[in-house]
Amino acid sequence: MKAAWPSWATPIFICKTVAIVALMVYIIHAPIEFFHHIMEVLHIVYESIAFVIEEFLHHVFHLNKFQSQLIVFYGSWMIGLFVIYRLWKNMPSFWQRQQDRFYVHYLRLKIFATAFWGQANWIDRIKLMLIQIGLMAGAFMFVLG
Repeated sequence: MKAAWPSWATPIFICKTVAIVALMVYIIHAPIEFFHHIMEVLHIVYESIAFVIEEFLHHVFHLNKFQSQLIVFYGSWMIGLFVIYRLWKNMPSFWQRQQDRFYVHYLRLKIFATAFWGQANWIDRIKLMLIQIGLMAGAFMFVLG
């Protein structure tokens, strides 16, 4: 009799989970190299799109290579400046939203911590303080070591 997989543990789910875990380990282990690889992929995509546009301009409008490259270059500049302008215009509201979310999260955490501290007995409070002191001492030794 064949053992049945649980309903959630399909082979594709397991493969996706392994891939996500491997990606997270890679990001945590080598974040600079991960960022470098992402930038390489984005650069290749940009260059590919620019090449296609250059060839389109060259064949459809019978422009030479230099003219096509100028159009793509200045078009890229205009797109980049437009993106920077939109980011500049939307940044204050985005920043305010993030501050509001952070403050709400802070208040929830403060209420939870206050309630936990008020309900804990003195032995649990001592344990909590010793754990915090131990973690701080370990971090201090790690930084200085």
